[in-house]
Amino acid sequence: MKIGITGSQGILGEALLQEFEDMELIPWTRQTLDITNPEQVNNALSQQLDVIIHCAALTNVNFCQENPEEAHKVNVVGTQHLIEGLTEKKKPLFVYISSTGNYGAWKTDPYTEEDHLVAPTVYHDSKLTGEKLVADQLENHLILRTGWLYGGRIEQKKNFVYQRYLDAKDKDEIYGDASQIGNPTFVGNVAKQLRVLLEKKIRGTINCVDTGRATRLEYVQEIIRQFDLNCQVIEAPEGHFARPAPVSPNESAINQKLNELGLNKMRNWKEALQDYILTVK
Repeated sequence: MKIGITGSQGILGEALLQEFEDMELIPWTRQTLDITNPEQVNNALSQQLDVIIHCAALTNVNFCQENPEEAHKVNVVGTQHLIEGLTEKKKPLFVYISSTGNYGAWKTDPYTEEDHLVAPTVYHDSKLTGEKLVADQLENHLILRTGWLYGGRIEQKKNFVYQRYLDAKDKDEIYGDASQIGNPTFVGNVAKQLRVLLEKKIRGTINCVDTGRATRLEYVQEIIRQFDLNCQVIEAPEGHFARPAPVSPNESAINQKLNELGLNKMRNWKEALQDYILTVK
């Protein structure tokens, strides 16, 4: 297969490059492809591809909340440019990376693909709009709703796990947020799961999260425990993490469709986290 990957320098993009290294890959970075520029997009898509994996996005939830026009420009208009770039060609499979945060804040149990979506923030609204554009305009599509992604090189600013290690390594205590529940999810597992879905020619919308769920507090506590740090992670007082974007108390999901298909390869989040931390210690 010939696969184009937008956002190839992100933590998921790099995991995909590693997973699909036996394929012919076209890695697009922010520097080599500005998805908000239709001319650049058309030039990039002038070659015939079998698959496009669209990871590029403006993902800083709080920045998006304060800059809705920029969020729309990148996450909505940029996605539309990619869709339009395929109009006159044989359409490859378009894989859109989305978020379980799109389900909203109306449920306490984990969400399934059958649940309706109520985007709670500007960021999630832009990602949900992108989902709809893909589903409405491209018959050959696969939408993955992922959880709280982590992984990548320790140098990457968006490496949540290693950043928490740096926060805690010289401190007696740090705070964790107990107000939100989600699925910590290793990018390498998402990449492996996507490979299975491509091989089986699965289409549609699928939750893709590591199994089990945790509060942010429990997540950070587990990170610090597995790094063997002598630092206590305590529940943050209300208002400690001041954020422009509203916090959704529940972003957790289960992989209902993957389970029904018998294709769920995602791992328990604590086991996956332990294996990842062993690689960066």
